Amino acid sequence: PEFAAGSIGHIAQEDVLISELSVRDNLRYSAALSLGHLDEEAIDVQVDQMLKRLGLWEIRSLRVGSIMDKTISGGQRKRVNIALELIREPLVLFVDEPTSGLSSRDSEQIMDLLKELTLRGKLIFVVIHQPSSDIFKLFDRLLLLDYGGFPIYQGNPLESLSHFRQLSNHANNSDALCHQCGTVNPEELFDTVEARMVDEFGQLTDRRRVQPEEWNDYYNLLQGMEIGKGKTVEETPPLIAPPRWWKQFKVYAQRDVHSKRTNKQYLLINLLEAPILALILAGFNRFQEGGDAYVYRLSENIPQFLFISVIVSLFMGLSVSAEEILRDRPTLRRERFLQLNWTAYLTSKVSLMFGLSAVQSASYALISIVVLRIPDAFGILFLTLFSLSCFANMLGLSISSAFRSAKVIYIIIPLLIIPQIIFGGAIVRFDRFNPVFTEVDRVPWIGNIMASRWGFESLAVSLTRDNQADAPFIELEDRLERSAWRRDFWGKAYDDMLIPKKQMSERSMALAELKGWGVPMNEDATITELMGAFKNVYKQSFRERDSLRRSLSTSINLEAMKDTYHNDALHSWVMQTDRKGRISNTSRGLIQETAFIHQMPGTKQAWNAPFYAPYKRIGVWTMKTPYFNAAVLWSMIFLLYGLLANRIPERIGYRRRS
Repeated sequence: PEFAAGSIGHIAQEDVLISELSVRDNLRYSAALSLGHLDEEAIDVQVDQMLKRLGLWEIRSLRVGSIMDKTISGGQRKRVNIALELIREPLVLFVDEPTSGLSSRDSEQIMDLLKELTLRGKLIFVVIHQPSSDIFKLFDRLLLLDYGGFPIYQGNPLESLSHFRQLSNHANNSDALCHQCGTVNPEELFDTVEARMVDEFGQLTDRRRVQPEEWNDYYNLLQGMEIGKGKTVEETPPLIAPPRWWKQFKVYAQRDVHSKRTNKQYLLINLLEAPILALILAGFNRFQEGGDAYVYRLSENIPQFLFISVIVSLFMGLSVSAEEILRDRPTLRRERFLQLNWTAYLTSKVSLMFGLSAVQSASYALISIVVLRIPDAFGILFLTLFSLSCFANMLGLSISSAFRSAKVIYIIIPLLIIPQIIFGGAIVRFDRFNPVFTEVDRVPWIGNIMASRWGFESLAVSLTRDNQADAPFIELEDRLERSAWRRDFWGKAYDDMLIPKKQMSERSMALAELKGWGVPMNEDATITELMGAFKNVYKQSFRERDSLRRSLSTSINLEAMKDTYHNDALHSWVMQTDRKGRISNTSRGLIQETAFIHQMPGTKQAWNAPFYAPYKRIGVWTMKTPYFNAAVLWSMIFLLYGLLANRIPERIGYRRRS
């Protein structure tokens, strides 16, 4: 297989040129991927020689364009396709329909070029339909296939017509060429093979005189008579030397960057898309009641804007990558013969997509922060939006690998985006889903597999807890909220519990929470003692918060800081104070229904933690939610990369088609 791959070239009927690159650039990148043993200077020499040899030197700087946007002629395009294969000097060349769609002059020039290559020692197989007389006479041997793939002739092309005439008992069956003009009519060959029977009225019927199977029987009989002893051919070393992985990655990346850089529309749309969307969305969401001067604290649309930004990042990441592998598929199919490393191509593609997503995310985050005056948020906003875009990049590359039609891909994109909107935790709160699928204090499994859920939670928690106005007081606020809930709701619900075993479990959890706050308690403390301890924690935390405020207010204007760094709408959103209930008696115990932003994970693992919980627990380790969520998003990214590296989406798509 290695010998075959290195010795065989294939020129497909379809174009394998990169339309944005020039003739020379197309050839040079192809040479760099197949002639790894040569340095760049030697490759340039080889490329220039090939351009001159095939008559492409004068158009070397022209962009090849596409079928719909032609820059060079059809014959020149075909010669460039041939040059892509010849640059590595294959021994055997398979050419599919080299004259398809070309003028008669271009067709003859291409066939003359192929004939010249045979005189230089190349073995060329050409698939062709209805050749002209001049082209037909250029072939050294002819293999004719009938319907059903039956071989019916192999030999000298000019003898084929007399061969079938003799088998059909035609008169004057020895002449193949016209004596006056010296031409041969290949159409007559097909007319003889496909001759129709005549009915009793002298009309041609649909039935052939000689069926493909009968012609094949004659062929097999004659071939059996001509079979002789085969020759032993020594295996020669492969003619290609693929470069190392790093150089392949470099060439792929340079080719991709070069092709995209020359596409001005692509660059403008992708570089301006993010800032324009940021201006529009941030501008329209910059609102507060009363029409007074804008203050971040009173801006009412911050939660909605954050979730919209999450969806925008996913959409931009998908749209930029969804066609990448599909667009490169003809080129990749040709490069299969070069024994190149798939992961080098994939990594170069991923690197370029991630680089573009970084630019988009940075511009979107920067403009959003300026318009909405979100302070100290660039780091978390960029990290989250960039991670979401990278996830969408990988998702787009996956569907690009799995499907074979751009129409299908763009039908699939809404099917991927809409669940991210519905199950992201903002449009419909998780506790408002069908109770069969969700619980009060847990994210349903379908939410946990949505990137939007992890991204939105990360932004909401970080901007609520880590801003300069709230961060100094956040631990005290955690204790105040939790101890107040224990004091006002938990104690009464505990007394109403009728199952002693559940009471013991609740009591143990309450003891653990008090110990976590540094409150010493006896293991056999009564419920009355526990309630007294929670009341004391509340009072102590309240006094400490007031003391800290007085201390800070001597050097800082706390109200002005709150106007700058705190947002009331976002705080109310994550506190979920609009819920009617405050406590639920479930099979797992007494559950707080609000203020998850102030709840510690306890023994709950990350996938069971409430939405907006400030920390996530894995085993015995605890992480801040923004960092944990970023790790989850990048785990999804690496998972998709692993699937793509092993071509799993491509295999799934192939099985679906077969």
